[in-house]
Amino acid sequence: MNGLLIFPIAQLPGLVNMHSHAAMTLLRGFADDVSLSDWLQNYIWPAEGKWVGEEFVEDGTKVFCLIDNHQTRSDLIVLDCCG
Repeated sequence: MNGLLIFPIAQLPGLVNMHSHAAMTLLRGFADDVSLSDWLQNYIWPAEGKWVGEEFVEDGTKVFCLIDNHQTRSDLIVLDCCG
């Protein structure tokens, strides 16, 4: 079975958290001196709405892989996909 769950219609892999915030490296340190709710509502979410797109995600992920010494499995998968 190799860790797969079998359902009548489909085989699904185990539920593993594979999300990554690698692309957000470009917003690192952005208004980091405010409360979390203020930071999200007044800085990060508006910035994401204005700037985040395919190019932002690709560039941010590449920067993450260049400057961070630790890499999680999900980050390595993203790097492999982006080159």
